[in-house]
Amino acid sequence: MISRRREKFNSLLRDLIAFFAIKEIGGVIATISRVENSDDLKTAKIFISIFPESKEAEALKCLKGKVGELRQFIGSQIKTKFLPHLEFVIDAKPKAERRIEKILNDQKEILKRGSGTVAKW
Repeated sequence: MISRRREKFNSLLRDLIAFFAIKEIGGVIATISRVENSDDLKTAKIFISIFPESKEAEALKCLKGKVGELRQFIGSQIKTKFLPHLEFVIDAKPKAERRIEKILNDQKEILKRGSGTVAKW
């Protein structure tokens, strides 16, 4: 179970990274879905969703290129013994959720029409 301290730290990091990303990434909608820290708080994995998906690689490259500036910004906003090493990762959950939603909607349409067969899982 995640400790209250880590939970608060993750939330603060998420907010600061989101504020920074809004200024630095243009032409896309970026969402920081969650932040996961190592037990010692020295490494943070930032899960990000980008829309449109066609610009994911470009936005991720931009963020990775500005990690130094981001760490400096975070350091100016919070006082902590260590600033975590930041690792950006595209969050796969929203894509999977959209895919499942599409499958369910397609199946609903097939049932409404009364023709065809429902896909077997």
